[in-house]
Parts: sequence; structure tokens; C-alpha cells
Amino acid sequence: MRLKDRIKRDEFESALGPAIKALGARQAILRVNAAARTAIPRQSNYAQLMPKLQLLCYDQDRPAVENELERIFDEHFDKRLGAVRERFYELSDQLNKLLDGENLPADEEARKKVEEILKQMQKLLLESGFSPTEAHTVFSIKAYPQVLAFYREKVLAPPQAT
Repeated sequence: MRLKDRIKRDEFESALGPAIKALGARQAILRVNAAARTAIPRQSNYAQLMPKLQLLCYDQDRPAVENELERIFDEHFDKRLGAVRERFYELSDQLNKLLDGENLPADEEARKKVEEILKQMQKLLLESGFSPTEAHTVFSIKAYPQVLAFYREKVLAPPQAT
């Protein structure tokens, strides 16, 4: 699943902006230009860069730009995790063992375990200083499509009164 399908256009800057700011606009430009063979002017500042990146992702269909932005996000995310990095990736490994490849398990008991792990991962992110929006961005970028849909349904959705 492509980045443009995971992140809504109007959420692009809030989702990827912090990683771009942390890296620096100039470094982001150099990396995107090298990876995707684009020609974003190196003197572009952050305010000029973000609309250009958005255009490349959503209008010009440049998967290499999306891939480099994901790498930039991953590096920023790993740095932000800090002391809880190991625990987050332990939970991620537990989650992956329950999956059927990239798909949710068919077994209801295993699905309940997936839901519990996703909730633990979200709680860990929130307790580590991530905002709810930033935590959602992490799942939007890193989760497999079925897991992302399940996360949105079970973890993000408000409980339904029965």
C-alpha cells in the first residue's frame, strides 16, 4: 500500500512534517532528489518544500518519493522512540508472529491477541510523548493494510454501546 493511500492529502504535512523538520529541509531535498531523481531546488525552505513533496506524491505519482519519505519517517520515528524502542519492536515481533503473512489471522482468539498488542503499542507511544495524531501516523505508515484497517476499527473507533 502506497504512502498516498495511507495518509490523507490534508494530513500530509502534519504526518511527515516533523520528520522533515528534524532532518532539515535541505537534507530532505538532497535525499529525495537522489532517491527519486527529482529536481527540487536545494534552496527551498520547509514552507516551499512540503507542497512540492505533496504534489510529487499525490499528483505526479512518484513512488520513489514516497519510499524516501517513508525512510525519513522511519529514521525519525526510531530516534523519537528512545528508551522504549526495544519494547515497541518486541510488540511488533509478537504481532507479526500472529499474522498470516501480511494478513490478519482467521482465528478469533488470535485476532483478540492482535487487538491487545495494537492497544499496547498505542499506549506505549502515547506514554512516550507521541500525540494521538502522531501515534496514528505511525500505524498508518508502518502497518500492513489489513492491520491498519483493524487498528482503525478496533483501537481508534470509539466503543459502541450495545
